[in-house]
Amino acid sequence: MKVLYFIEPRKELGNTLFRLGTIRNHISKEMLALKKNSNCEVHLLSSQEVVKAANEEKLLEDVKIHSIIQKNISDLFPESNVIASKWYTGEYSDKDKKAMEELCKKSLGTFIPDVIICYESNAPYLKSLFPNAAFLNSMLGALSRAPFPELGCFDPCGIYKDSYIRKFKNELINLKVTEKQLERLTALRSTYADFIDRYNPIKSDDIRGNYKKVILVPLQVSKYFAFDDNLPENSDIKCQLDLVRYILKRVDPSIGIYVTFHAADKNFIIQTEFEKLQLEYSNLLYNSKIQKIRWCSQWILPYVDAVATVSSSVGLQAVFWRKPLFSIGNSHLATFNAGELEEAAVVLDSNLDAKVNFDGALYHLLTRYYPLMNSKVQNGDWLYAFLDEAIKKHRNGSIEFDYFKEPENEQLIFDQLTAGIQTKQVMDDLNRFASHMSSTQSVNMFSNQPVNVFDVKREIEKHDVISFDIFDTLITRRLMHPNHVFDLMDTEATAIFSSENKSLIQYGGFRRLRERAANNVIKKIRSDNKEEISFLDVYNKIRLLTNLSKKSIVKLRKLEIRIENEVMMVRKLGEELYNHAIALGKKVILVSDMYLPASDIEFIVRKLGYSNYDKCYVSSEYNLLKKSGTLFEFVKSEQVGGSILHIGDNYLSDFLKAKEAGISAIHIPLIQDTYVSSRLYSDIYHPSEISDSLGSSLMHGAISRKFYDNKQTKTDWFEGKPYRLGFEACGPVLLGFTKWILEQAIRDGVEDLYFLARDGYLVKTIYDEISSNIPNAPKSHYLLASRRCYSSASLETEQDILDSTSLAFSKVALHQIMEARFDIQKSEIDIKKVKDAGFDNIEQVVDIKRSSQLKKFKLFLLLNKDLILTKAKEERDCLLQYLDSTGINSKRKSSIVDIGHNASLQNYLGKLLGGRTDIGGYYFMTFYGAKSVYDKGFDIKGYLANFEENKFSQHPYCKNIGMFEFLFLPAIPSFKKFIRKEGELKEVYVSGDENRRFKVVEEVHEGVKDYVSIIKKSVGGNVLIYEVSPTRSLKSYIKFIQSPLLKDAKMFDDISFVDQFGGNNSRYLIPSVLYSKITNANYSDFLKDSWWKEGAKVLVNSNFVSNVESNSNSEILPFKEQTLSIYKRKIRKFKTNPRAFLRDSKFLKPICKFFNI
Repeated sequence: MKVLYFIEPRKELGNTLFRLGTIRNHISKEMLALKKNSNCEVHLLSSQEVVKAANEEKLLEDVKIHSIIQKNISDLFPESNVIASKWYTGEYSDKDKKAMEELCKKSLGTFIPDVIICYESNAPYLKSLFPNAAFLNSMLGALSRAPFPELGCFDPCGIYKDSYIRKFKNELINLKVTEKQLERLTALRSTYADFIDRYNPIKSDDIRGNYKKVILVPLQVSKYFAFDDNLPENSDIKCQLDLVRYILKRVDPSIGIYVTFHAADKNFIIQTEFEKLQLEYSNLLYNSKIQKIRWCSQWILPYVDAVATVSSSVGLQAVFWRKPLFSIGNSHLATFNAGELEEAAVVLDSNLDAKVNFDGALYHLLTRYYPLMNSKVQNGDWLYAFLDEAIKKHRNGSIEFDYFKEPENEQLIFDQLTAGIQTKQVMDDLNRFASHMSSTQSVNMFSNQPVNVFDVKREIEKHDVISFDIFDTLITRRLMHPNHVFDLMDTEATAIFSSENKSLIQYGGFRRLRERAANNVIKKIRSDNKEEISFLDVYNKIRLLTNLSKKSIVKLRKLEIRIENEVMMVRKLGEELYNHAIALGKKVILVSDMYLPASDIEFIVRKLGYSNYDKCYVSSEYNLLKKSGTLFEFVKSEQVGGSILHIGDNYLSDFLKAKEAGISAIHIPLIQDTYVSSRLYSDIYHPSEISDSLGSSLMHGAISRKFYDNKQTKTDWFEGKPYRLGFEACGPVLLGFTKWILEQAIRDGVEDLYFLARDGYLVKTIYDEISSNIPNAPKSHYLLASRRCYSSASLETEQDILDSTSLAFSKVALHQIMEARFDIQKSEIDIKKVKDAGFDNIEQVVDIKRSSQLKKFKLFLLLNKDLILTKAKEERDCLLQYLDSTGINSKRKSSIVDIGHNASLQNYLGKLLGGRTDIGGYYFMTFYGAKSVYDKGFDIKGYLANFEENKFSQHPYCKNIGMFEFLFLPAIPSFKKFIRKEGELKEVYVSGDENRRFKVVEEVHEGVKDYVSIIKKSVGGNVLIYEVSPTRSLKSYIKFIQSPLLKDAKMFDDISFVDQFGGNNSRYLIPSVLYSKITNANYSDFLKDSWWKEGAKVLVNSNFVSNVESNSNSEILPFKEQTLSIYKRKIRKFKTNPRAFLRDSKFLKPICKFFNI
């Protein structure tokens, strides 16, 4: 017998190796089973790319291989999904078919098969090429994913709409079961239901909410024939989102529609689009955290009333569980359709038996159509006999309803279906979910609620032997996913590969290679009936996959151990419980499921302070696992003569399995579980962000380990503590910015970085910390600078003086402007010149935003030009002397660093140094005003944005500049100028009371610096090996600014900045101290005087501010009413003073200015 396995050679869903998993998980085992029969010759036709990868994994030994280069197919058919649809629907042309026939003939040569097994695709060209060969369509069965046993399928008719199930619809639905057959089905359902009920990580309320009826919609993959070409005719469904809309429009809104996503759909519904749909349809239900459970639809099914789908196998599971199936379109599932979606409410409220009882068909399919993988499909004798019969039937031209033979022993099949429950796979899947994913309050198996430490200590006191899990219980990684250790290894691993002239990139990076090797070893040990993989076996597999030398493999092993040591830290809760047990004189043992050698694990725990334990049991040493229960059984056999209490973080491995072994157990929550259920995380981040990259893993790992060990915050984010604000929200912002500066400067070849006072003070501190391990990092300098100092020193001509008026200034007395900007004291002002310019006196308030005032002010400046330029020269001489001493005027390539915005200091600096434009600038953000400086030839780069139109921008930075100024400014006064005293330069600083700000910001900056230190330690000193986007770095801080909570907003009450250059002696974030009472009459003024308006609103509306007027006549109105009252005031203003109304209008002001109104 000549057998040809056909695995689709096209590139599918954009993935070159899409079908590698098919060979790895199923086809390789079938072929291996068939090859044991000497009369069988097994061939494989697939893509060259998939075949190469399969060969690397040694999956195709002794199989005769034929391959087609994917590019040869894509050249013929550029749109893979389009030609796939044509093969399925029959709408292909003769030219299409002949082109594929030629490619297949060229690859197969003279080989002519007796039977073709085509896996989950359509190949009419093979049917026409080999008309005498039986053609079987292979797919996974209705039940194939854990916890169910794996079933297969060999359909002689086709797949989906062309399948045996669809062709023989009438015969199937008319089948009835005997009493004995019903008994078998009922027993099987009961067994599966009991298992799912026992291990289900979901509870009913998570799915149903307040809905009496709920329909599950398991979404599929768009742009794939199984979905696209089984849709209802003339429907407007183009993607999964369209399908959801289609269902929601037709189903009664009193029925909940619960949606799950398919793991293979990389372009599934964008979160924002889905949220928009939820606003439109309140009955649309989804839980992003439950989605993380592998094959989550199977765990959800018990809690829903029906299923609606196009062609998902979950539809067949609905038939198994006797739940109504609403089949959408024309797939094989239409055989079991319960009715139209519009009739769903009626169907669900009616007598369901007629709609859901397909037991006759189900029994027939389970005993004939869906053979068990392990006992039949992967059994060479059974498979050979089945294929032999298929060849005979094909040559006799007989494909009838009785195509599949009646089994000799139906009870044996049900026994095998019962025994085939994939318990271990379920445990692995749920373990992975519990250990490495964010759990949620709605997942009842994995409690994320803090434990009562006192109660745990009392339990410790009751037992003789105290057993501790190690990882995530006594010690923990500063990472949200353990496999990010492999990402941290990537840079050094790349160098190891390069030393042997090998590229790590071809393996997709070290993490992917390491995971692939581990998965291969896991599959091997399962086939050998072993439980745990070993560290050495994993690296031996890497050596086989890469052909690296033994010396390099040893280096990689040592590197992994070293990185594990670097990211590991003590878990405070575990340490407290451990120390309590030791202090009581208890016998302490350690029990861990871990592939690392026990010696390396013991080195780590001893290094972190755990040294007084009696014995350490590690799965890799004993080839026994906690999660299977065997390691606990062994521990129990050794630790005789006393009661044992085990404490650990994994609900399944540390709690359930310990109790099953007869050991008392306490489950303590994972740190990341308490973290993701805290307000900071749940309010701000999408669940996928917790560990979707190394950068996110480091950021959330550092924050969660610092503050969320057995602790949750529900009413605030930072407990009103500046240090926490600094660590959790400001640290990621400032480290992200500083890391960007380092990367940009290295890329630009900068030799010296000058961090401008005072916004650059903390940034320089961070830079010095993170650049100390980077060999080619530019040298850092702190440069005393301010707009006041550099702008004044740059004045050399009348035009310079006039241009200085473009720098914004608040409405203040004339003498205040002259002193703040030009250092001209009140006593130095000539009153005659004041009068000549059109002012009444030096106390007159000047508003340079009004054209008439600006005109008079410019005249006054020109009348004082000699004095202004004299003072400017004195300051310039001092400043130039200072600049020369810093080295910034050398020939070395230099750039400045500042918060932003219009690059005015960079411009002034270039002018002062002789018109230089080669000094670059790195900024947190630049506004559009910096464009004119850029156009002069200066290099300008912004971290958040470049040349932002700040007046019209909706960017959170532009709307909250004060809060970002607070973030950057250290606890030091603003630099004003240099003076020469006794021949030496002396620094002069702006005077003013900023003590309140100093106190708070010192704590914030301590938090920032500690965050930076921890991240640096976690990456072994090299911050360049990870990435975090500016958007993600800013998320927490921006959310805090835009939607503050009371306890956290209180930190900023009465914090002020000295801003003499801008005309304000003090500018407050929240100016409660300036108001004796806050009433409706002055509330708008209070907000206007608040640089942080959202914080001010929270404090006032919560009655925190003690001077809020409390009598009913002056009560602070709700926000909407305040808005209405503002509109009323504007209307009143328009009626009483139309000129003032026009001047104050944002949109009409330019017109008024033009016409001098």
